[in-house]
Amino acid sequence: MFNDLRKRHINLGGSTSSVSHSALLSSTRAAREERLALQRKHDSAIRIQAWWRGVREARSVRREMRGWLDNGQGLRALRCLVLIGGRDQEALGAWSATVVSGGDDALFALPRQLEHRTSWLILIKQTALLLLRSIAKFPSNPRSIPHLQILVALMTSSTTASALGDFGSYASDQITMYLFSRDLYPLLSQAIASIPPTARASPALPHLASLTTLPLSTPKALTALLRHILTIPLLPNRIPPSALTHLSAHIPFSQLARVDYASILEGTTAEEKVNLLANLQVFVPPRYQLLDPAACGVYFALLTGLVNALPVQVLNPKKAKPQTAAAAAAPTNYDSSDSDDDTHRTR
Repeated sequence: MFNDLRKRHINLGGSTSSVSHSALLSSTRAAREERLALQRKHDSAIRIQAWWRGVREARSVRREMRGWLDNGQGLRALRCLVLIGGRDQEALGAWSATVVSGGDDALFALPRQLEHRTSWLILIKQTALLLLRSIAKFPSNPRSIPHLQILVALMTSSTTASALGDFGSYASDQITMYLFSRDLYPLLSQAIASIPPTARASPALPHLASLTTLPLSTPKALTALLRHILTIPLLPNRIPPSALTHLSAHIPFSQLARVDYASILEGTTAEEKVNLLANLQVFVPPRYQLLDPAACGVYFALLTGLVNALPVQVLNPKKAKPQTAAAAAAPTNYDSSDSDDDTHRTR
């Protein structure tokens, strides 16, 4: 009665697809990774843009600070120098050259005004540290000479007292203690050791020799000098004769009794111990008569400790290299003119 061909066939299980389950998972994973990659690119772009805006703004601020620094020597200029002097060596060099050309009046103009003394002392201590670090990195640079001249003036009590009275002596002590607590002697050692012995005429060396002796009234300064300065290799051959005389005369070897020689023995390498032994033998013997029994005891205890701590045969010359195979195989000519027989002839 009815034609079966006209019946509708309905698949109650839904539409079918030829895509497998693993392929579906892979496409979903790829889409998710694509979204994550786009998000990372977006976040990276935002960070790069923020970084670039910061760099551009920092450059603008540094230019503005450099302008203030170039146009004056007041507290604002000194604050700008503290903020940018660590990265801008040119600005630091320009400031020190200007101050040196102006003499003590330029260096001590601010603290002569009572209302500026506290701020000046805080800023000048930080400036002195910038100068010291610059000298340690670039001791042979011509800009180091004005840096050194300013440091010598700031750390010399007679100079600061002549300019500022009692406050000058106090300021000099404070600056010296500030630098000493922030690696004064290691930085001076780095500067001296960076100048080769062949450059003994370097104009920086006399100032560096003066700086090594200025803090010696500070507690533990003599120990630090022995630990960092007298361990420099070939020290007497690096310093000009006049500066060497100054250095030797101003090291208070008569106060060796207060040296913590145990810390020196523990904190030095074998090479540094050898250098310290050599330098002590140069500087101390001419001043034996100045040593009291206590100082002599510490001195010889230090020498004994240094010698005992050295590795075996560290002072022996290196052995000659063994002969090569070709040299060993080469025939040797013996002179048998003084022999009684021919037993030493080569065969």
